[in-house]
Amino acid sequence: MIGGLAGAFGGGALAGKASSAVMDHFIEDDAEQMCHIIEQELLALTEEHLVTQNELKTIVERLGSSLTAKTLKDMYASSDRQTFARKLLLPMFKAVEKERKPIHIPNAKYWQRSMELVLEQLNRETSVHV
Repeated sequence: MIGGLAGAFGGGALAGKASSAVMDHFIEDDAEQMCHIIEQELLALTEEHLVTQNELKTIVERLGSSLTAKTLKDMYASSDRQTFARKLLLPMFKAVEKERKPIHIPNAKYWQRSMELVLEQLNRETSVHV
């Protein structure tokens, strides 16, 4: 009787370890699947936001420090994993964009003066060779 109980507990513990190993494998596979989806969305957002290599490095570093097992589990439970990944990544892209130096587009007066200078230079070069 005692041997039978000990065997049952031992077998139960062994079964628990075996089922835990199987669950760890499934969880690992699920985590890899979630990371693959995040990677796909990361690539898509990189193209959409015209991210530089340095900006992408910053985003990946921020993602690495914020991505947790809980986040991956929440994503796995989500009905739309791509949207979940996009919502996870988008604030990181917005933050990097805010760090960019603004680009100033020259006004019409600047373009006109630039064209005048180019035409004057061309005129001087052609009149010397004539």
